[in-house]
Amino acid sequence: MQCSPKDNTVRILKSANPNDTAPGWKLAIVPAATSFAVKRTVDTDAGKYFQGDLISTRGGKIGRNLFILAQEWDCKGS
Repeated sequence: MQCSPKDNTVRILKSANPNDTAPGWKLAIVPAATSFAVKRTVDTDAGKYFQGDLISTRGGKIGRNLFILAQEWDCKGS
């Protein structure tokens, strides 16, 4: 499954916790053309998360095994 950010306020996380921002991503703006390749889904009391890799606008991995909050991204695929 591939996801794209709904807007530039998405959070890049190091765990399935909305306050656990990944190092280097605390104040970063994620470009709209960035994508996220989902490897697995994690359901918690705080919401639904996806774990996977962040892909740059040029197609290279710019973050591995990160988490995103599902509601902040538009996802397509199976």
